[in-house]
Amino acid sequence: MELIAKESRFDFQKIYDPKSTALDVGAQMPLEQLFGNLTTFVENASARAYRRAVPNISIGDIKAVGIVEKPAEANSKQPEASKTK
Repeated sequence: MELIAKESRFDFQKIYDPKSTALDVGAQMPLEQLFGNLTTFVENASARAYRRAVPNISIGDIKAVGIVEKPAEANSKQPEASKTK
């Protein structure tokens, strides 16, 4: 296996409450809000990385290709040789 390309990704975002006097971010806001901010940050960073890695897919007009009919129910009847008395 060979490394084709290497790229460092850094996403910076400050998560803090500017009105708070606490130095610890955990003391600045409730944990639910902190986790919500972190979750949003990770989702956005993942989406950006995914969009860069996967090419765009465009869907054009839908074209009819034909109607597929159900096959005859040949398996519903047992052959005469397999019937037991």
